[in-house]
Amino acid sequence: MPVFTFLAVVGLVLIGLLFVADATLENGPPPIVTSDRTGLPKSWRPDDVKTLTTAPAPAPDMTSDAVVSAQPKAVHVGES
Repeated sequence: MPVFTFLAVVGLVLIGLLFVADATLENGPPPIVTSDRTGLPKSWRPDDVKTLTTAPAPAPDMTSDAVVSAQPKAVHVGES
């Protein structure tokens, strides 16, 4: 538990130093506030969205010689 006591004492000392610094230091000029973006490059924006479309594939020709020859042969019942 001595660690928590140490942290509590150090925390209180630091908070006390903040109050002392606030009371003794002079206030500076207000910060410069500007909304101009001088010297920065213009923000980049992508070009308009272009949707790529393709034509649908043609229907397969199921009567071609390659398709007909690749189909399994029908086995009739009763044949050996």
